[in-house]
Amino acid sequence: MLKNNKQRAGVKPCPQHKEKTMRIETTMSESIKSLAAAQVKIQKEIADMPKDSKGYGYTYTSYDALVKYLRPLLTKHGISFVQMPVGSDNEIGVETLYMHTSGEWIRSAVCSPIIESKQMNVYQSVGAAITYFRRYSLSAFVGIASDEDNDVAQIATQAQTVKKATPKPKKVEGEAISSTDAVILRGMCKNLNDDVKEKVREGLETNRINAKTVDKTKEWLQGLIDKSSPDISPDEIEKVFS
Repeated sequence: MLKNNKQRAGVKPCPQHKEKTMRIETTMSESIKSLAAAQVKIQKEIADMPKDSKGYGYTYTSYDALVKYLRPLLTKHGISFVQMPVGSDNEIGVETLYMHTSGEWIRSAVCSPIIESKQMNVYQSVGAAITYFRRYSLSAFVGIASDEDNDVAQIATQAQTVKKATPKPKKVEGEAISSTDAVILRGMCKNLNDDVKEKVREGLETNRINAKTVDKTKEWLQGLIDKSSPDISPDEIEKVFS
């Protein structure tokens, strides 16, 4: 029964890999326009959460505290989520489905090898990994955690230039955007012209699109999506990335 449900949803178990690395796979609905608009509102209201739990030499926000804080905020803006364990004989992971009332969605699955340590048997290791990935994935979706951006490279490879690149601005300092924001930017650029994709790619490479400017970038892209002819001017670009 579980297998059939996974097939209907287009979800596959984590494929077996020999490499002992964590992997993240992301897909989304054809359009995420309404979801992206809701995400902007959520991130304007969201606040950093206190670290209420302790690990081995570090502190973190527990999954229970995270869900308790986020559920009413997400519901307010038409967002819900479902998280389920996925895996194979050698791997364990969690799949998160982030949904909007419009029917739009983003799906992300994170998997890693099952490791048995001296401190935990295999069942304890699997349970700990599932709990960690649920917290990791949900934090990344809402932009609370500062996670490594795994999707910036995908945006860069998808963007195709139509003319020779001009000298690019120097890289600026600032906190990088979350993996969720990177997915959203990729989706918003999907049907825009190559000049826009190139500017977004350049902004990510130079970090001019960062945690501080990402909301302006989304609003700019949303404006281009709403226009019948999404042309851009140098003044518009500078205003967004400054």
